[in-house]
Amino acid sequence: MATVYFSPEYSSGCTEDINEVYSKLLRNIEHYSQLGDIVIQGDFNAYTNTIPDFVISDEAKFPKSKDNDYSIDSHNLRNNLDSKSANKSGKLLIDLCKESGLRILNGRTIGDPLGKCTCITYNGSSLVDYTLVSSNLLQCIGNFKVSDFTPISDHCPISCSLLTCFQKCKTIESKLDPLPGKFIWDNKAIDCYTTNIQNSHVKQRLDEFVNDKQIDSNSAVEKFNAILCDTALLSTKFVQKKIMNRPIKKNKKPWFSDSCHDLHTTVKKYCLLVNKFPDNGSYRKSFYSFKSKLRRRCKQEERSYKSQICDQISLNMKKDPKTFWNLLNKLSSLSEIKEENHFDQELFINYFKKMNSTSNIQNNKFHDIIIEKLTALKKTLNTCNSDNEFNKQIQPAEILNAV
Repeated sequence: MATVYFSPEYSSGCTEDINEVYSKLLRNIEHYSQLGDIVIQGDFNAYTNTIPDFVISDEAKFPKSKDNDYSIDSHNLRNNLDSKSANKSGKLLIDLCKESGLRILNGRTIGDPLGKCTCITYNGSSLVDYTLVSSNLLQCIGNFKVSDFTPISDHCPISCSLLTCFQKCKTIESKLDPLPGKFIWDNKAIDCYTTNIQNSHVKQRLDEFVNDKQIDSNSAVEKFNAILCDTALLSTKFVQKKIMNRPIKKNKKPWFSDSCHDLHTTVKKYCLLVNKFPDNGSYRKSFYSFKSKLRRRCKQEERSYKSQICDQISLNMKKDPKTFWNLLNKLSSLSEIKEENHFDQELFINYFKKMNSTSNIQNNKFHDIIIEKLTALKKTLNTCNSDNEFNKQIQPAEILNAV
């Protein structure tokens, strides 16, 4: 099995020598066909129209041929709703099918008898996605289906099912344990349980459990659990847990406003119309136009929502730290990139040890300024002869500023 993709002709990503690409694919098919049958599926960007993918009237060329190694190439014609003329990639694809014995399922299989278009763009629809299988597998194809067009991509999903035979084998039926229930505990039930756990019958069971030699830990846990559960059943009500099939709710983006919802509804409406009328140009153009508007509106609403959070963070940075951190966490949760920062623990410890070391303090400019101020203060104090002179020369504000 293989999946392929070929860039469209005249596009920037198109290979210069597309013949070499098909030759390489043919060599791989020849190699792997010796091991079994081949299935190739993907976007070939090839227009094939209804050109036969087998040799026409092959049996009429050699009517008296008795070559046992040669199989006559004769199959049913296929349909194609894409009326475009075959391009270069389409002709190479047809030649590949003739040389390798592969057959196109589009337009000739149950599920897609008409050859439904697989690519729908604003300027038209086309059939460019194919499934190729070995001719031996044609009888084993259950169905081939081109699914409905969706807003996710301009290509319709394609799928293929194979009919297979499996040997029936005996399987051991295993019963799954039911989901555990719960006891309804209230003050009355707790008092009742305390009384019941102390009665003679329960004490006798506990004594027997302690005195008996247990075979293994599992059996011991089961016996002890049975004593507790039986006592609880005498004390309170037991409720069996019910299986609730609740639908999974999709998390709605906080910035997804009503206008985004309205545009999304419009896009889905035109998507259904495109599925029903793929050849209607106005429906296709409206679909892609509203899809583009939806994308721009979503980006605009997301930017506006994040901008409001940033403004609130700036306002609460000094006023309300709790609100600040809540907003910051809220903003970080919107980020699609989740990075894990791993740091070396030893490096973390050594960093703070170095920061608090005495050598770091001695080389600090602020520390030098303090020493200089204190030295000047000491010198001034030594030269003072009286308290009055001291009060005149040094004010308390100067001492505080120096410290």
